[in-house]
Parts: sequence; C-alpha cells; structure tokens
Amino acid sequence: MPNLKPPVTTVAQALVYRGEILQAIPQGLTFTPLMTLYLTAATTVEDIKAAADCEHVYAFKLYPAGATTNSDAGVANIATIYPLLAAMEKYAVPLLLHGEVTDEACG
Repeated sequence: MPNLKPPVTTVAQALVYRGEILQAIPQGLTFTPLMTLYLTAATTVEDIKAAADCEHVYAFKLYPAGATTNSDAGVANIATIYPLLAAMEKYAVPLLLHGEVTDEACG
C-alpha cells in the first residue's frame, strides 16, 4: 500500500520500496509485490504515463483526504483529478479506491 510517510507517489519511489520488500522476503519463499502509487492532486499526467510504462507498477490508489492512516495527502475534491482519471483510462492504468465516507452529513 502506498500510504506511507512519505507517500509512494512516483515510479522511482515505488521501485525503491519494491526493493525493500523483496529484501525482506525470507530465503526460499517467493512473493511478487504489486506496486501501487498514491494518487494525489499533485500527481501529473506524466506520472500516470510513467506508471503505465513501468512493469512493476500496477495501479494508482485514491484515498479520500482524512479517511484513513496517512491519508492527509489524499484527494479532497474529485473534480481536481478528472484529467488524471482520463489519463489513467487512456494508458489503461487501474484505479484502486479506499472507499470510506468522510463527510459526517452523509452518514
């Protein structure tokens, strides 16, 4: 999961994190981490393209701002990321959602 401190928002960060994960796997076991990037309002279309071009990055994950652990960099207004969602569709990059209501008026 990319909601670390600091969040994993770039391919370069994901590859470093992947290396750390792989080094922690006990000898004799196999495990393939499916790396995801943290989708933020600061994510760029270039970040989406870079993720699409990287064989080790599989998706972006959207966290609503303030919804869960380390979600302070999350998306507060979905409309601000419409161009990113369009780029994800264009480059066939999956979107993973942390589904949680953060507006108390919604229940």
